[in-house]
Amino acid sequence: MININTHPGFLFYNFLQLLGIYGIYQAEIEKPQPYRLSDKESIVQRMIPSKTGMLIIYVPAVVVAVILQMILPAITSSYASTVPGWMLLAHFIKRCGEVLYLHKYSGETNLDAARFIGYSYASTTLSISLVSSPS
Repeated sequence: MININTHPGFLFYNFLQLLGIYGIYQAEIEKPQPYRLSDKESIVQRMIPSKTGMLIIYVPAVVVAVILQMILPAITSSYASTVPGWMLLAHFIKRCGEVLYLHKYSGETNLDAARFIGYSYASTTLSISLVSSPS
């Protein structure tokens, strides 16, 4: 017998995973990448300043962690903040602080790569927080 978890948090997380998969392959569906770049024109990549790219990578995880650690426990009694969630919030706030005040950036970052990594960090933060929640 197959046991399917129907908890709304897990269903929502699975929905987010499907959105991520859709986003990853959407560009491939619209404009397939050639097997060899010599066969077609070179692929144009959208580049952004590295500092902006790093913020695109880290800020979504901060937003998810703030929602799960501060907002959600305040509005519902069915979810409690967790130690791993607080650690993730502190980690990504620290990373944003490093981007804004510590590191010096001079290059560029691929926008699509930064968005994918940012989505990955945010969904991992969501997953860890949901799995470590005692409720």
